[in-house]
Amino acid sequence: MPLAIALVLLLVGCVQSAPPATDVESDVGGHPSDDEHSMGDPAPEPKPAPTGKPAEPVDEAPPENPPQADCATAFPDASPLHLAIDTTTSTISAGDTHSMAIKTDGSLWTWGNNHCGQLGDGAVATERLTPEKIMDGVVTVSAGIAHSMAVKTDGSLWAWGDNMFGQLGDGTTTDRLHPVKIMNGVKLPSANSSLTRQEKL
Repeated sequence: MPLAIALVLLLVGCVQSAPPATDVESDVGGHPSDDEHSMGDPAPEPKPAPTGKPAEPVDEAPPENPPQADCATAFPDASPLHLAIDTTTSTISAGDTHSMAIKTDGSLWTWGNNHCGQLGDGAVATERLTPEKIMDGVVTVSAGIAHSMAVKTDGSLWAWGDNMFGQLGDGTTTDRLHPVKIMNGVKLPSANSSLTRQEKL
């Protein structure tokens, strides 16, 4: 075989056996490398920034307290009231929702809420809108939330009304609708809140 023909056949075989050309890939993700971009290919356009952005929490200012109306505005008719027990009252005591007064003659009068018998008139759950006489010979009184205490001229202590915690001191937890004698030798009672204290002579 002539030498020229052999050389031609050799060159044809080399061309057919060469692998096909492929795009240059980067090391990560198969994207074109920086070298390829630098060779004249246009760089990919940057991805648009996301338009939906999570709303950031907004610290809301605490609501302002509504303006407080004074008593004259809220209760335009609120004014001292002259009670029917006239001007001979010597001592008064106001509980949570009931009131007591002693007249100069020693008589005790009560009015207001009576859901536990704290008025001492023998009824229960009956509101008294005007003073009602309860007993005589009283020198001092004290009204609690729902019970009442009184000391008579002889130093005896009397109690009535709510007795859920034994605050009347009669040895029971039974509400008393009438004054019940508790002890002697008392100078000053105190029925603040649901508790009772006495100062003895």
